[in-house]
Amino acid sequence: MRDHDGGPAMSATAWLVGQLVAERGRIDRSMEGLRYTREVLDEVITAAAG
Repeated sequence: MRDHDGGPAMSATAWLVGQLVAERGRIDRSMEGLRYTREVLDEVITAAAG
């Protein structure tokens, strides 16, 4: 959430804060899933390369 000059807004409703926290959690879970997928892919590439 940004204010008129592009900086972080200093105020938000409790509802919006809850939504932002939930979105951050969703992003964190997605990133963790991608990290795991990357590790598996690295193992497959290493095994295939011999």
